[in-house]
Parts: sequence; structure tokens; C-alpha cells
Amino acid sequence: MATDELPDSLGEAALGRAIEAAGHAVLMTDTDGTITYVNPAFEEITGYTIEEAVGQTPSILNSGEHSDGYFRRLWETILAGDVWEEEIVNSRKDGEYYTAHQTIAPITTDGEIEGFVAIQTDITEQKQRQQELHRYERAIESTHDLICAVNQDGRYLFANTNYCEFHDIDTKKVTSLTYADVFDGEEYRIIDQQFSRALQGETVRYQMTRTRASEEGRTFDIQYYPLQTNEGEVRSVVAALRDVTELVERTKELEQS
Repeated sequence: MATDELPDSLGEAALGRAIEAAGHAVLMTDTDGTITYVNPAFEEITGYTIEEAVGQTPSILNSGEHSDGYFRRLWETILAGDVWEEEIVNSRKDGEYYTAHQTIAPITTDGEIEGFVAIQTDITEQKQRQQELHRYERAIESTHDLICAVNQDGRYLFANTNYCEFHDIDTKKVTSLTYADVFDGEEYRIIDQQFSRALQGETVRYQMTRTRASEEGRTFDIQYYPLQTNEGEVRSVVAALRDVTELVERTKELEQS
């Protein structure tokens, strides 16, 4: 028997079990916004028990991060029979904020709205990772160093603007290249040798003079940092190149004086 052929009682029971087992927080309200039901995931995410939540309004989750206008637009949307979908910053029972992707839909019978169902997905950790990544990217771009990451096959995973400009690489195409596409001859031989050491889990440091058509020869202090998985396997290497040309030249002058 197909699912859509099940008797209503069996279909409702299956739906109820699915909602109870869902990893997303589900809450239902009447048309006045009073909570009539929450699932176990709601309890886990918000810290409010079923008994504490039912009979209240979703305002118990209000973090104060959204304006009255935000909630006015929300209610205008769902009261008109439309679905509201947006990220929201809520507050757990203990006062800790969390970010959720929220969808609110009207529950209708014969065209009449009888209540609303809201589904929330806790994306707090995802947002935090995104913020950390943005901070990391800003730090990489603001440094004077040349920085890139290469996977175990030698393909660029990323490279900052300074790296791309010095090596005459289009920043939009860098991830389609391998270092074998950028270097040749003696430069390639040295880089490949040191990269192989890093793939074995060794932190590598050496100096090298690199020359490009748009630049005079520049001497770099180069460090390769192997990035290991939880199993200890090296799948990528980060390279940081610091221009030490002037320092090397001054050292030579002092040695010759």
C-alpha cells in the first residue's frame, strides 16, 4: 500500500512520530500566537520543557536582536497565508543566544487559517565557523606575506592577493592550477622537494630567491605547514612566504664591511 493510500489515522500517527523524532525544533501556535505544541528537539535546542513552553508565546525566545518592525512584517506575512523564511537570533532559557534558520507556515483548513507551524534549524556553529573563516580571510589578505594552501596533488586550495600578484596568477583561476603550472626548472625542483617533505608531516623552512617578469629577484623566508586530519594523514600544506630581501642584503653588506 502506498503512503498516500494509508488511512488518515495511520498517516497522522506516522507524521506525529516523524515530528517527535525530528532533529529540527518544531512548535505550533494558534492564531493568537499561543504555543500549543513543541517537539523534543525544541526542548533540547531552547532549554524550555514542553510544560514551560505550551501556553506561552514564541516571545519567550526573544533575544532583543530584532526590531518590532521585524516581527510586524513576520505576522503580516503569515496572517496573509504566506510562508515566512529567514534567519533569526533567539535566546535559550539560560540566556545564551543561538542563530536559527526558521520557516513559519500557516495551518489551514478549507482555506481558513487555524494556526501556525514553525520549524527551526540551529545553525549557530555554522555561523560561528563562517565568522571565523571571514576573520581568517581578512587576516590573510591584510598581511604582507604571501600565503597559499596546496592539496596533496599540488593543486591550489587558495592563495592570497599578494601571492597571486607576485606570481602573475589570476586570483579567480588560482584554484584551477597546480604549482607545476606556475613554476618550472630549478624553482619547481626545489619547491617540489620541500613540498614532498611537508607531505610527510614535517614542518619545512628554507630560503629561496624567486624572480618574475614584473619583479626583481626577491628572497623569501618560506615555511610549509602540513595540515593533518584527525587520523594523522597530511592532505594539504599551507605555505607562508616572507620577503626578507632587504634583511639578506644588509647582512651581506655587514659581512663584507
